[in-house]
Amino acid sequence: MSMLPRIVLASVVAVLAVGCGGSPSSVISSYPNAALATKDDVSKFVTTSAAEIFGEDLIIAQLGANDAGCPAITDDGTTQTVTGNGCTDKDGATWSGSARYVRADGGLYSGSYQYSGLGYTGGHFTCADGGSGTGGLAIDGTVTMNLSPNSTGTNTFTTDLKVSRTGYDSTICASRDNVIGLSYSGTAVQVNNSTGTGTVTTWNGSGKYGSKVDGQISMVTKDEVIDGTVCNSEAASGTTTITSGGNTAIITYDGASKCDPDSTVKVSLNGADQGELSGVSCATAPGLWWTAGLALIVLALRRRLA
Repeated sequence: MSMLPRIVLASVVAVLAVGCGGSPSSVISSYPNAALATKDDVSKFVTTSAAEIFGEDLIIAQLGANDAGCPAITDDGTTQTVTGNGCTDKDGATWSGSARYVRADGGLYSGSYQYSGLGYTGGHFTCADGGSGTGGLAIDGTVTMNLSPNSTGTNTFTTDLKVSRTGYDSTICASRDNVIGLSYSGTAVQVNNSTGTGTVTTWNGSGKYGSKVDGQISMVTKDEVIDGTVCNSEAASGTTTITSGGNTAIITYDGASKCDPDSTVKVSLNGADQGELSGVSCATAPGLWWTAGLALIVLALRRRLA
């Protein structure tokens, strides 16, 4: 989940102003409107659905959890604290800043995740073309998740983050600094499917994303339905509407009528059909009860955010 579209995130991962740079919302408002005049422009932001944002939140919630001893982690059963303190992890990255996870009643990962510059420098990244370099990131802000303790129910999440990225960017195979802001609120309602063999999740949400590189957009997801028994490669139905300036793009999920292994979505721009975009499997995002392999995704966080 790019935190975002080729964003961070990716995708990834909120309502606290922390750090010297101010709140994420103030960062977003300082950027001009993103270009949204062509299908290629839309492709940069195609993975900004509610399900995608939630998946990024899950990934960011695990930042630092996989490096034993660095950053340092303490836990009293209610609050978990992650602290960099200049330590160097097993991959040679140097950590700084801190984060606090205050647990809440509910399902796994329920609670408030508060970031105060948590991140690292000197991380090593490899690009698809064989190039490589070093980079880093720092996260400020808050992610809050209130999740049902059962396999069905209503789940809510809010995200208010600023992600500062420096050095090598594996998405462009070159060095590039960027500062990303994300402000988002969403819901996910899970019910049993008609056969009783699984759950159907309906996602809704809205917010803003902005970056120094791409500019800012607003996005609204309406009734994005994910049902693996109908289609396991893309969302079954629903839309995400992206606006910037006077332009409006609508991403339509159609897995229920056209389940494509290439994970396609329909795209319209200012009312004109733009055909399809492929590779949007992240529109399905990890399910709320999907935890197998999460540690492996955490290992990819550095590549996604830096």
